Amino acid sequence: MVGNTQRNSIGTLGAVVFDADSLEPMGLSNHHVLVGAEGEEGDEVAQPNSGDPNDVIGTLTRSDFELDCAVCTLNDSREISTGIFDLLPEGVGGVVKPELGMAVAKSGRTTGTTFGIIDGVDTEGFSIIPDLANPPSEGEISAGGDSGSVWIEVETSNAVGLHFAGEADEANEERAFAKRMANVAITLNIMLVAG
Repeated sequence: MVGNTQRNSIGTLGAVVFDADSLEPMGLSNHHVLVGAEGEEGDEVAQPNSGDPNDVIGTLTRSDFELDCAVCTLNDSREISTGIFDLLPEGVGGVVKPELGMAVAKSGRTTGTTFGIIDGVDTEGFSIIPDLANPPSEGEISAGGDSGSVWIEVETSNAVGLHFAGEADEANEERAFAKRMANVAITLNIMLVAG
């Protein structure tokens, strides 16, 4: 659980990424998790967002409302790992564009590791339905608190997108939504692999 210490937000620190110019390590999540309506550059970011000053991991550095993405510069309070919990211990391999039928997975704060199939793609993002060959244990591919997760292509371990929402109406088919990682990386001036 990661969030801005000035807000009561709950989300996922999706990945450790790197500033494209300085190669400084940064934490990637959503704008609505790290910034919200009143956050601003320089705000402290904590994991978990418990109110304990020892949980502060960095400061809000850049964000984009339209792509619902944000990064914080990490401090040296903890050892930094590029691995993604319970999914990719070695970290992301690179970035790939989403394609219909692509098998993907993400590791989120609330639903843990879930697997899906991309069923819709546009210029800004894509949608994911559960992978029937590997269904989510609780029936939910995503839930509140998973925002900021990184969707990974299962076959290549490349990042495909940044999770920002799931279906809100139980009458609708289970589905998750993500922004294209290539767009996020360009907008935030980050790389998912150092060098």
